[in-house]
Amino acid sequence: MLLNDQLSKYFEGVMDLQRSALPSGEQPEQKKGPPLQAVSSEKKAETTPEEKVPAAMPAGVSPQEVYNMARTDYLRGNFKLAIEGFQMYWENFPASPLADDALYWIGECFFSQKQYGNAIDQFNELILSYPQGDKVPAAYLKKGLSLVELGKKEEAIVVFKLLITKFPLEEDAKIAQQKLKDLEA
Repeated sequence: MLLNDQLSKYFEGVMDLQRSALPSGEQPEQKKGPPLQAVSSEKKAETTPEEKVPAAMPAGVSPQEVYNMARTDYLRGNFKLAIEGFQMYWENFPASPLADDALYWIGECFFSQKQYGNAIDQFNELILSYPQGDKVPAAYLKKGLSLVELGKKEEAIVVFKLLITKFPLEEDAKIAQQKLKDLEA
């Protein structure tokens, strides 16, 4: 089931609860917003990055709720739903404080599914789009680990060295140092 479908059912249930709690005849106040639309994978393949339209946010859902639901999906191993939720969040709120986190977690979802090329793409997007973001060191580390998994040892070494140089005090840099020792041994 798509995240949009889950959100729709969730909010229909909330509205039903609100209606049942009101005196008879009254209707709950509803916020206007765009209707939920599922985009088929065929349509996604047809659009270019310039044409890409952000996934519509469900009416009455806060950005934090979308992020939290996607994070919960990630923690439960529902990576496809998590990717959809984080993507929806990032596309609709690219300037928010959690936008870089959303990209990071998309990368983590791909990494968890052993889709290392896709993970690298997401970590690169994060590094390029949010160079001052708090997830950048972790993105470098996971990019390096993804390269190792793809058998690209030399590229991984470069990424680990870059991480250590740019963020020497981060825990991710310490992990990268150990990985470098393992790769260079």
